[in-house]
Amino acid sequence: MPQLSSSDCSPFLVRYNQGVTKKELRDRALELPPDERARLAHEIISSLDGPSDDGASAAWVSEIERRVQEVQDGSVKLVTWKEARARILKRLASKR
Repeated sequence: MPQLSSSDCSPFLVRYNQGVTKKELRDRALELPPDERARLAHEIISSLDGPSDDGASAAWVSEIERRVQEVQDGSVKLVTWKEARARILKRLASKR
């Protein structure tokens, strides 16, 4: 089998369209080095998303800036992960 270039996973798609079975495709993907498998997996998962919402990125930036400001001006109290985890587990237990 020909080897895939680390810069392009498109040979997967071309060959798949030419009759490679899903199992063969999966097996070939699993032969890739971890970094290439990760990139391929990311591309496949990203392809499942719908079109991006142009306003979403701006909304997240605004939300992050708001939260940073709250921390800086002291209007929110930070807690440790240990305390946050304990609160989360307590809430989950009360819902059972």
